[in-house]
Amino acid sequence: MTFDFEERPGNMFDCISPTDSLVVCVSEDMRLSKGHTQQGISATFRQKFGNVHQLQAQKKSVGQVACLSLGQRRHVFYLITRPKIYNRPSYADLEACLIALRNACENLGVLSLAIPQELGTGLDALQEKYVKDYLFKIFSAQTHRHTQTNKYPTPIFETIYQ
Repeated sequence: MTFDFEERPGNMFDCISPTDSLVVCVSEDMRLSKGHTQQGISATFRQKFGNVHQLQAQKKSVGQVACLSLGQRRHVFYLITRPKIYNRPSYADLEACLIALRNACENLGVLSLAIPQELGTGLDALQEKYVKDYLFKIFSAQTHRHTQTNKYPTPIFETIYQ
C-alpha cells in the first residue's frame, strides 16, 4: 500500500484534479456567525457547494464527518471539529474526525483527497505540524493520494510511504 502526499501552491479549487474529493473543518451547527461570514475556507465551501440543510439533516456531531456527494467517487467531506463556530477544536476532536474520514473514504471507495493547508490551522488555530502528523499517522497504512494546497507559493513535494 502507498500513501502519497503532495503539496501544491495556489487556490485549492484551481489546482486539484476534478476527481479529488475535498475536505474542510466546520462546526456542528454548520453556521457562520456574523463575524465569520466571509472568513475562512469553510465560507468558500459553503458558497461553492451550498446544501447546508442536507448537511444539517445528517445530524453529525463533533468527531464525525458529514458528506455531500458530487458524483460516484467524488465527495465533499465536512469534518465536525467543534460544537459552535466560536469554539476552538481540540487535537483529540481532529483525530477522531480524521479517523472517521479515513473510514468514510474506505466505505465510499475514495482514493484521492484534496486538503486545504488551512485544515484545522486557519481560524481553528491548531498548529500545522501537528495536523500533518495526524494525517500521516491515520492515513499512512492506506492507499490514498492527498494533495494539500497552499494559498502561498511554496515548493511542491511528494512523499510516498510503502
